Amino acid sequence: VTGAPGEYRIAVAGFGGDSGTVRIVARPATPPSNDDFASPASLTGALPIKTTGVSIEATKEQNEPSHSGSVFLPGGASVWWTWTAAANGKVSVSIDGTDFPAAVAVYTGGSLGALTLVAKSTTGQVTFDAVNTQVYRIAVDGTEEGEQGNILLQLGNPPPNDDFATPGNLGNTLSATTTGTNEFASKQTGE
Repeated sequence: VTGAPGEYRIAVAGFGGDSGTVRIVARPATPPSNDDFASPASLTGALPIKTTGVSIEATKEQNEPSHSGSVFLPGGASVWWTWTAAANGKVSVSIDGTDFPAAVAVYTGGSLGALTLVAKSTTGQVTFDAVNTQVYRIAVDGTEEGEQGNILLQLGNPPPNDDFATPGNLGNTLSATTTGTNEFASKQTGE
């Protein structure tokens, strides 16, 4: 590379010979405020909680795990939230509505080197048994290196008839009507 210090050269090539108009924008990288494990956004209040975030310009820290759980889906632009459980019980964390292919992972632990994985998913939602007063760290990352975008993060309790062992009861008549929701519902192992 030749040129003055601080000078960069940028090459643009079309994939498979494609050509067209190119727009290059140079600006300082400004990672989101919850880019690092040490500075997560805090989730507070009663469940359900819905918040938005962004991972554009986010980074992956040294010693940060692959939130997808796969070396083949390493991510590289993670953002962090923290949430403290107010009661024991099942909690679902959803990133459905996020506008890029993403993984969500829930951990306990006070540093990147001491994380314990609680739950992870690349399909949009995880459900776990929360423990009262436990602090949980929630990471959202693209599943492929460089994937970034807008995030919709939601926490809530699954419905009471979420599991096979606790179905709703329609009674014993031939005609029954009921209402309910499948928001924050989960799929059990083997279902």
